Amino acid sequence: MPTYWGTWVYHPEMLGPDLGMQLKLYEAFLAQHKAQVQAGLVKEVHANLDGVTGYYVSADISHEKMQMVLQQWAPFVTCTCHQATPLTTAISNFIEITKQRIAMMK
Repeated sequence: MPTYWGTWVYHPEMLGPDLGMQLKLYEAFLAQHKAQVQAGLVKEVHANLDGVTGYYVSADISHEKMQMVLQQWAPFVTCTCHQATPLTTAISNFIEITKQRIAMMK
């Protein structure tokens, strides 16, 4: 299963002026975040110092589950999403490609 990472941007202007409703939405979003972590969908989510931007790292989940996670954050949060591979895999690929190029140059 792949791991995903990305950045997120929170849009507080979408909450509306009612402070009571804002509080309920913040609490609901926090509960949703905790549920995603407990379910093993997300490993970590961190905020930058501004509090309205940050990054996330998923657990090893399917593309469809990652899409569901990010759709649950909408519309109050927009995200980028990138699939990651282990560094050892990337280095192994570079080694194999280099060996193939050496063989082609003979």
